[in-house]
Amino acid sequence: MRFSTFLAAGFSALCAAQTQDAPVTQDNPRVVYQATLPKEAFYKGDLDGNVRGYVRAERGPDGQGVKFKVHFKNLPKQFIIGLCLILGALAKSAQIGLHM
Repeated sequence: MRFSTFLAAGFSALCAAQTQDAPVTQDNPRVVYQATLPKEAFYKGDLDGNVRGYVRAERGPDGQGVKFKVHFKNLPKQFIIGLCLILGALAKSAQIGLHM
């Protein structure tokens, strides 16, 4: 429950913020940063097992920008439905295509 509240608050802040283009970054170093979820259960929801996954960031093509890879497994069904609704609303407000 706390995670979904945090996620909703974060997306609300994102929607409310004034947006502008970020400056182009060039010559990013060839490093990879990765955060992996712990093996111990940290969510006591309606799950069989534990949520697993990681978030990975590395330099984009030709050293420009940042490429993110986000991978999660075994998310609670309630979370997935709520996230799809939030992402759909964000994509519609930003007028972008979103494929799930």
